[in-house]
Amino acid sequence: MNSQVLALFDKVSDRYGEVPFFPPLGEALVEWVDPRDDAWIADLACGRGAIGLSGALRRRRARVVGCDLSSGMTTKSRAAGLRRVVRGDLTHLPLRNSSFDYAFLGFAVNFATDVDACILEVARILKPGGIVGVSTPATAPKGELPGYGDLIARFADFRLPGVWETHNVKTLVPQLTDAGFDSVRVTAVSVPVTYASPIDFWESEMSHGLRGFVESLPDHAADEFRATTIELARDAEHQDQLTIHRGARFMSARLR
Repeated sequence: MNSQVLALFDKVSDRYGEVPFFPPLGEALVEWVDPRDDAWIADLACGRGAIGLSGALRRRRARVVGCDLSSGMTTKSRAAGLRRVVRGDLTHLPLRNSSFDYAFLGFAVNFATDVDACILEVARILKPGGIVGVSTPATAPKGELPGYGDLIARFADFRLPGVWETHNVKTLVPQLTDAGFDSVRVTAVSVPVTYASPIDFWESEMSHGLRGFVESLPDHAADEFRATTIELARDAEHQDQLTIHRGARFMSARLR
């Protein structure tokens, strides 16, 4: 994670728990991987604990260790009830070799400074036969905010160089295979999220990683992006209700 990304997540840590689609997608990822009871779980780039504090892991009596490079996130996740939390980068995890049954990376790999190194580190901390579960951003099959993806793609050309660099991770199959994983599974999911208003939608978008994208734009472009996003959200309102499906791609693999 580069310094700009780290600074952003420290900045948004107070509101990160308000991102409405993180908890249901974290819950869905755990249920899809379906870890066994009483397992040791590494929640990597744990944020405020959408995975580590999920009901799905509580019901399975999981023993969770959270790890995040942001001191703001580790403080907030401890306060929320995640008992074991350490600070560390995805490419240099402060965790012992072969010590976990499962590892989860929720919306995290695209922020790693080196995706290959990140996956190798996950392989290092997992026991043989251990399972990794990953979620990455993806377009929902239906119910996305119409025009929003095209808007982000159009404004990507305005970004100031070197200010906000992330990876567009569409598949991790090569990295997983090279790191010693097999039995790779992939699926697409989405969850409906209802927002109080178009302004509420915008403020929610500014409480997670997209804020870094907006802050990487020149001022005039950032202002136009905000105005156009709110306009799109107003157009999508139905009877004073704004419901948008948020999508993700799930991947899992087993360490040989």
